[in-house]
Amino acid sequence: MSRDIDQIMELLRREIPGLQITQLPVTHPGADDGLWFIKIPGRTEEVQIESSSGTCPFLIESDFSSERHYGRSVYEVVGTVMKLFAEPGASPNGGPAKPSGNSGVSEGPPSVS
Repeated sequence: MSRDIDQIMELLRREIPGLQITQLPVTHPGADDGLWFIKIPGRTEEVQIESSSGTCPFLIESDFSSERHYGRSVYEVVGTVMKLFAEPGASPNGGPAKPSGNSGVSEGPPSVS
């Protein structure tokens, strides 16, 4: 029987060509090796998913924001990772992120009468 992480990796690799998934290497026995880094070549951002057992639930964090997500099923983890990489403000090539639309700033300072 495969662990949830194996299914997550398979589904993500099917959906995102060139996807790279690496597991945190441990330096000594007993260290938690339940952290995986997900990266798309050509992008600087990455998503990290964590579960000490490799099974759901997973903690999901990313370079896109400081928000923490939780995946309680394989499909919830895959969907969250896909959504994070598809965020409109995410830089597709490692350059500056695109503005996210109307920032609420007008064209210039208010007029003084």
